[in-house]
Amino acid sequence: MRWKKEFGPEHDQFYQIFSVIILLSMIPALLMRLPLLQIIFSLLLTFIWASRYYDQKIGLDINLENPKRTIRLFPGQQTDLKLTVQNESFLPVINGKISFQMGSVVSSDIEKQTRYNHEIIYYVPLSIMRKGKAQVNIPVQAKARGTTRLTNIRYDFPHPINTQSIGLTYQPFYRTEIIVYPEPLPVSGLKERLYLTPGEKKTAFSPFEDVLSPAGTRDYIQSDPFHRIHWKASAKRQDLQTKVYERTWNHTWTIVVNISKKSRLGNAFVTPDLEKLMSYAAFICHTLTKKDQSFELLINAQKLGEPPYFHYLHEGQGRSHLRKSLELLARIHSSSMVIPFSRLLYKLDQPFNQPKTIVVLGDVDHEDMPVLAKWKRRGLGVLVLQETENGATLAESWKEGDLYAQR
Repeated sequence: MRWKKEFGPEHDQFYQIFSVIILLSMIPALLMRLPLLQIIFSLLLTFIWASRYYDQKIGLDINLENPKRTIRLFPGQQTDLKLTVQNESFLPVINGKISFQMGSVVSSDIEKQTRYNHEIIYYVPLSIMRKGKAQVNIPVQAKARGTTRLTNIRYDFPHPINTQSIGLTYQPFYRTEIIVYPEPLPVSGLKERLYLTPGEKKTAFSPFEDVLSPAGTRDYIQSDPFHRIHWKASAKRQDLQTKVYERTWNHTWTIVVNISKKSRLGNAFVTPDLEKLMSYAAFICHTLTKKDQSFELLINAQKLGEPPYFHYLHEGQGRSHLRKSLELLARIHSSSMVIPFSRLLYKLDQPFNQPKTIVVLGDVDHEDMPVLAKWKRRGLGVLVLQETENGATLAESWKEGDLYAQR
């Protein structure tokens, strides 16, 4: 059943009173055969039957369209969320109100009731004619980073016969999700490093070539190997021509975000700077996408499922990869369970089989220093976030006293 039907607190009492009235009018009507009492008795029976019939049928043919969709916004952006309700019954629903809850990451200027468990209850007037369809436009404005859905969807309306209230609670999971991306905060110092390893990144200068990506031909010189001669081009130009291939190199980024902070007793909790860290990470992801660079994203927030149990976005590039990274950053919340950052670094250290530039955002403790130092000795680029008077920057040369954790 799509809707769970509920009646007002006086609903049963109403039928009990009418049952007594019918019983009191039925006895004299049968014994004395008074036409007026028989008419009253018949009208009461008809009224009760019609009311009961409406109770039974209402809600069975009311459908709420439930498409699977995702609404993506940045803080400050607005959109309209449409709720479409169709009444396939011949019984109309008049003067009703549909209500729902949304998280505080978004807001709407429609009528609202109060906050409930960090969410706001909204009410919208809604009447649906028989065999009709009604659409509710909900203006939504993104307020803060996060995700939310419409929950506790309920349709309340008065009973057209006995004036009691009827409530229909929507049972299925409403599949529309609203994602508010983090607002990017500028970070300077994002420097590329040239690694002399073959890869897929095209560049003008590199000792490596992709033999599957021809870029054209040039005039033959004596140092060119024989197998590089392009015979068709040479025959066409009546001069020896050499094949030219795209120059490629390898450059990937690993963005590691530590959302944990340690108390004086050594207990880990989510850092108060969570929003800034998510915004810094969003800016870096935007910048790398503009530069057409590949990157992966790791956050030491615990998630459900099989290992790896931390949030991990595999290496990729392009707008689609950027969208996935922003969605991941939007889903991290202040009540997330954290895992030790040192354990995340240990997991990250295992599969390294190619050079990378590692960007570390968040607190770095003394126990994490040996891992970062080892990566630098292996020739990897390690950039650590620092906050200065001129804003956030990524430092390639760092020591413990300069770390973001010690600011």
